[in-house]
Amino acid sequence: MGPKRADTTAAALEFVRASNPDDDVFVVNFNERVALGLPAEIPFTANPDLLRSALGRMPIGGRTALYDAIAAGLGHIHQSRHKRKFLIVFSDGGDNESRRNLQQITREIQESEVTIYTIGLFDSRDPDRNPGVLKKLAHLSGGQAYLPGEMKYVPGVCRSIAADIRSRYVVGYTPGRPVEEGEFHGVEVRVHAPGRGRLEARTRAGYRVPRRRGP
Repeated sequence: MGPKRADTTAAALEFVRASNPDDDVFVVNFNERVALGLPAEIPFTANPDLLRSALGRMPIGGRTALYDAIAAGLGHIHQSRHKRKFLIVFSDGGDNESRRNLQQITREIQESEVTIYTIGLFDSRDPDRNPGVLKKLAHLSGGQAYLPGEMKYVPGVCRSIAADIRSRYVVGYTPGRPVEEGEFHGVEVRVHAPGRGRLEARTRAGYRVPRRRGP
């Protein structure tokens, strides 16, 4: 991450500039440890200076606890006052330190209402790269995976994500039968518009009803 940190910070701030100024933004930094970048008394902000400082705490070196970092983001984001919630994950997709495995973080994403966008930061020499994981995490949450190849394309990706977030629709429905706790319920949305050819809706693959935790 060392040579990519400055470019990653610049790209993340580009996303903030292209986003709604009323959005709640936070930072999760991680290597083998996971930590929130903002001070404890500031859960969210849209202040570029505070976010630049938070991103500056991004660790260089060490192992990678990607799944634990995503779980920390899923836990923290529920404090936001906004209904629509998104995580943007900058990663090579590798994980060699998390307490969770891929199956566990998949379940946590399915139980959340959070959409995940992933941005692959790796090259062909990166032994830990795992673009398949980045694609899976984005797909099952209704987001999108980006594999830009070179850092110079990452700011444009961040602007595209900001535009996508601001133009998304919310569609709700009631399932035809009760869905049990822990059960996965698949969802498929089909769209059609005369004269527009074949259209595809990018949505969550489904959702999992969370299990109750204790009395």
